[in-house]
Amino acid sequence: MHSGFFQKVFLTVLAGFGAACLHYLFMHVFQNFDDAVNKGYSTHTGLVAPPRH
Repeated sequence: MHSGFFQKVFLTVLAGFGAACLHYLFMHVFQNFDDAVNKGYSTHTGLVAPPRH
């Protein structure tokens, strides 16, 4: 398949936009879900280790 220069530039810009969308989705949506579920969970609390805040 022979593609032109502007088609390659457009696909590169589109791929970068898709990567930025995935990064935003992970940082703002999935991270909030993870914090809502696991924010207060800590495996290092007990008699030996002081509780982490």
